[in-house]
Amino acid sequence: MGTTNRESGPLGSIEYLHLKRAWRRHIARTLFLLLAAISYQSADAQQAKRIASADPLISPIRIGPTVNISRSRPGQAHTEILTASDPNDPLKLLVCTMIWKSESNDLSSGVYTSLDGGRTWKLTVEDTSANAVWDPACAFGKNGNAFFAAISRHGLNYDNRDAIDFYQSKDSGVTWRAPIRAPFADREYITVDQTGGKFDGRIYLYMQGDPAAAYNASAKSNNKTEMELFTSSDGASFQGPAKGPKPESLHRRLAIGGPGVVMDDGTFLAPYRTQEFTPVGETSPRTSRIEVLSSSDGGATVNEPRVLSALSSVQGVSCGDYLAMEIDRSKGPFHGRVYLIWSDIRSGRCSVLVAHSDDGTAWSPPVIVDYVPDRRPARGPDSFLPAIAVNRDGVVGMTWYDRRDDPNNRNFRLRFAASFDGGESFGPSLPVSAESFSYKEPESYQLSAILSRPRGLDDRFHTDVFNAPRTYWGTGDTAGLAATADGLFHAFWLDNRTGVQQLYTADVSTDAKALRNGSPYLSNLENLSRECELEYAQTAYDPTSHTITLSFRIINNSKRVILTPLKLRATWLQSAIGRPLATKTENGVEGSGAVWDLSGLIANGRLEPGKSSSIGKLTFRIAEFRPLLGDRERLGGLIQFDSKLYGRMEAAETKRQ
Repeated sequence: MGTTNRESGPLGSIEYLHLKRAWRRHIARTLFLLLAAISYQSADAQQAKRIASADPLISPIRIGPTVNISRSRPGQAHTEILTASDPNDPLKLLVCTMIWKSESNDLSSGVYTSLDGGRTWKLTVEDTSANAVWDPACAFGKNGNAFFAAISRHGLNYDNRDAIDFYQSKDSGVTWRAPIRAPFADREYITVDQTGGKFDGRIYLYMQGDPAAAYNASAKSNNKTEMELFTSSDGASFQGPAKGPKPESLHRRLAIGGPGVVMDDGTFLAPYRTQEFTPVGETSPRTSRIEVLSSSDGGATVNEPRVLSALSSVQGVSCGDYLAMEIDRSKGPFHGRVYLIWSDIRSGRCSVLVAHSDDGTAWSPPVIVDYVPDRRPARGPDSFLPAIAVNRDGVVGMTWYDRRDDPNNRNFRLRFAASFDGGESFGPSLPVSAESFSYKEPESYQLSAILSRPRGLDDRFHTDVFNAPRTYWGTGDTAGLAATADGLFHAFWLDNRTGVQQLYTADVSTDAKALRNGSPYLSNLENLSRECELEYAQTAYDPTSHTITLSFRIINNSKRVILTPLKLRATWLQSAIGRPLATKTENGVEGSGAVWDLSGLIANGRLEPGKSSSIGKLTFRIAEFRPLLGDRERLGGLIQFDSKLYGRMEAAETKRQ
């Protein structure tokens, strides 16, 4: 019996060696492919995780600690605020406010300044030049300049002592020069051109009033109101008012303005509301709308106003008159976009709306920011006094006072929401303040005693004792939100947690940035909504789970091939029967901003012209369900949503091989 060679085996040395080496190569190749697949899947999963975590609607919004700005005046009620941030220094902030002092029965206005990013504050100027100093406004200028204005009123009737006191600071609001007398009007706003263009540094003073009273307050007539624009190159004197078109039916029109902006080309824009008075003998209300004033020559003249939106109103219901503009100064995809925020009752309750424009002339349809189901037939929940800011990453932040937590629609607290897609949609809002402005017993009133003599009866005195101006009802006529150069938002609000209305702030932060089309899933795709049709094939409702299912197909109406990936994104979503939640979304978002991947509906990744996709399904679950039970007054549908379809078109010159 011959011996067996360990290297040759029973097949012989050469055959065995070849077989063994082949087997080793096979095992190695198999292990390599297996490890590569695992590695690929792991990398793919990690990439998907990175994309999901990058979706701005998934990124958390953080609320910082609450700071009492007015703690140095704990017994004095504060109201009506506007804010400003230095565009180049994240540590410098201003908030201007009215201050009521019961101990002296007078109203002053002043500025609190912070030089450490809102952690500490100091009242650096207070205008006490009259017994009523109203309507504070403040702004940062160039090179450490800051500005503050307030209206000083010396009696019940207008007289020549009344003026707008205009202050200037050369050290970012630490110290202030004595004021000059600026032209007189009502509710002024300050905007400074910081574009670096031909009007760089120009100060715009924008307000509503009677032009005849600009330099003679005693000539003011309450029956004649229009928007007026004055300018200054140095804050030492003002020119104006700007010449230009006048609103029609001026003697019957009330104009109420809001803060404006300067566009990259130096054009000044500012919004205002109009309300025509109903003439004697007429019963139907006159038109109310939002218009935009502009000046393209540094404030020398104004252009014909443009109508942005009609306003909805209900007799006896006030949503507040405040409205405000802001502009995107970031280097993101929406640089130069102008935003306008306001409130009205078109949704059946007082709600917050936003519109945007890339040129100051054509405006988007307004979008509701503070979505919450109405309480019909009861009133509310109402939202009012919105404010807006845009941070360095192009994120649009908004705050407003919100009554959703109070079934009686009285108490309110500040909420914040953000848009990451240039104002097309908004993420869920969250409360900024842990405390509400509450109405509860025993009530504490800040009193204002007013003495007058009835007309024609100078042998007696008449006394009225009211709640101090703009204190009991909480917040005055304006609001403020600031974004600093480090990307933080700074929210400001008023509440009465101490029993006296005080001024508070907290910073709001997010790591997310504004993205083209609002999502990393879509940033490299194009909007194909004009080229396609969405056709619903079947609908279903499950009354047990309160689930709505919509079966649909996509039809290519264009003359070019549509290529995958194909995505659908909801930009707005609401329901009259509860809170709608989108399910099975690609990005995990359940509300506005939800993205569905429809690529699987397209055979071979191509949808030919005139062809349809296979059937897909969109499913929504209704949380916090409220049955209709025959209620005809409830506004809206069981589901309502706006959406856009994103994908790619095959290049016109490309031919399939």
